Amino acid sequence: MQIPNDISIMDVMPTILYLLGLPIPEDVDGKPLFSAIREEFIKRNPVKYTPEQYEKRVTEEGTGQMTSGEIESIRGKLRGLDYIE
Repeated sequence: MQIPNDISIMDVMPTILYLLGLPIPEDVDGKPLFSAIREEFIKRNPVKYTPEQYEKRVTEEGTGQMTSGEIESIRGKLRGLDYIE
């Protein structure tokens, strides 16, 4: 197994979702790292995508919807970590 040099941190989440058998939201950046997964597994487990947007799933799941202040607080923290602009 050879891992390519052009992988991105953005590929981690879609890869984990794929390995867990969960659908990958179509709006997520990155892609599953198929080159790091055995071919037998890939043949038995086709990748599934969902049109549902990731941000919507995060903000509406659980006990209730996050407030706009909570969302901005999280976005500020992610900007500080250089995850988003």
